Amino acid sequence: MNWDQLLRDSIKGMEVICLFFAIKNYGYFKDTPNRYLLHLLVFIIFVEAFALLPVLNYFYPENILINSIPEDVPGWVYLENQWLYNIYGLVFSCFFIWYFKKFTLHSGFRKVQHLLFYSVIVISLYGFTRVEDFFNYQFPINLNLITQTIGILIAVLLYLYSLILNDSMNASINRMPMIVAVGLLLNKSLFSVLQILLGTYDKLMDVYVIGLFLWNLFLYGSLTLAFIVAKKSPQKNMHAAESA
Repeated sequence: MNWDQLLRDSIKGMEVICLFFAIKNYGYFKDTPNRYLLHLLVFIIFVEAFALLPVLNYFYPENILINSIPEDVPGWVYLENQWLYNIYGLVFSCFFIWYFKKFTLHSGFRKVQHLLFYSVIVISLYGFTRVEDFFNYQFPINLNLITQTIGILIAVLLYLYSLILNDSMNASINRMPMIVAVGLLLNKSLFSVLQILLGTYDKLMDVYVIGLFLWNLFLYGSLTLAFIVAKKSPQKNMHAAESA
C-alpha cells in the first residue's frame, strides 16, 4: 500500500472514531442543536460510501453489488459521483450556516446568517444550471465552491464575534460550537489554498493528497473533540436563537 492510499484510508478511520464519540456522548447534547452534528456525520458517511460505487465499478466491474443494480437505473447513479459531491457541498454549507446561527448571540448577525443561508441556496442552484449535464458533469462547480466557502466563513466569524461582543468566552458557554468553528475555519482556509494551488500548478497531486488529509483532520478532529467535551460543556444555557 502506497503512502497516499494510506492517508486516504486514514480519513475513513477519522470518520469511524468521530462517529463512535458522537454516539457515545449523544445523551449529553441530544436536546440541543448540537445533536444535528451527529445527523450531519451520518449523512457524510452515507455520501462517502455511496460515492465509492464508481470506484468499485472501475476496479471490479463484475462484482455482485454492481451487477445487482437494475438495468433501468441511469448510469450516472453509479458511474459518476461528482454530482453527489456537488449536492453534498450545498447541504454541508447550508447546514453549518444554519448551525452557527443557532448559537450566534447577536440578533443582527443572525439576520445576516439567515440571508447567507438563502443566498447560498439560490446561487448554488443557479450554479447547477450553468453546467450542460449536471449528473454527468465530472468537476466541482467553481461558483458553488466559492459561494459555499465564503458563506461558511462569514457565518463562523459572525458567531465568534458575537461571543466576543457579549463577553461570553468563559466556562459557562457551550464549547461544542466553538471547537467546531475553529476546525471549520482551518478546514475552509486550507481548502481555499488547495483550490488555488491546483488551479495554478499541474503537478501538485501529492500536495493535494496531503492537503486532503489535513483538511479532513481539521474537520473530523474538531467534531470528535466537540463530541468528547460534550460531557463537560454546558448544554442548557442556549439563548433564544435556538428556536429562531
